[in-house]
Amino acid sequence: MKKGLFLIGILLVPSMVYLLFSLGEHNTARLGFYGTIERISENGDTVYSAQNFPELIDQDGNTIDQSELYGRVLVVDIFSNPCDADCADKISTLNNYLYRTGLNDKWMLLSIANEQISAEELKELSTKNLYKGGNWSFATIKNASDKDAFVKSLFVDTKQVNSISDIPTSKVAVLDQNQIIRAFFDARLQQDNKTLQDAIKLLIREPHISWKEH
Repeated sequence: MKKGLFLIGILLVPSMVYLLFSLGEHNTARLGFYGTIERISENGDTVYSAQNFPELIDQDGNTIDQSELYGRVLVVDIFSNPCDADCADKISTLNNYLYRTGLNDKWMLLSIANEQISAEELKELSTKNLYKGGNWSFATIKNASDKDAFVKSLFVDTKQVNSISDIPTSKVAVLDQNQIIRAFFDARLQQDNKTLQDAIKLLIREPHISWKEH
């Protein structure tokens, strides 16, 4: 009997330690918020507007179901077409770093063309670069004006650049489960790629964290 209780204790202690450090108060820095302020809540918190996604067509020619985006951390990559050497390097870098992140059902990478692209080109890009995690989609935006408005809201309205002509296709935007923009990372920088992995994992855990007020 004593041996059984001792064994149970050995098994329970690591689990309890994990829960204590996974949930509750953390000193980890919370990611910021970007975009349009929607309102100020009753307790004084600033509430930011969710990002509106236009109709997206994936590499298989299917419309991406908007409900598949909500509730997941989103990494949004705007790539240039034709996809030149810099574009290909960025996609390859994202592939190499994000492949190791895990938790693929909790987040998604969207690589969206910034120019018109044919279904065949999109399929070729995805076949050549797509890792097998099941949570990376290459896409195009059906309506050109919707595309401009979407890219503007990601990078111009958040003060990342001054105009839509200056869109930094080396950067990716990270959105939380409520589709609010939380961070930007430069895929050309090794440190940013490492921090991107941490940001994804942090946002996945965020709903379970009680943030310490400073």
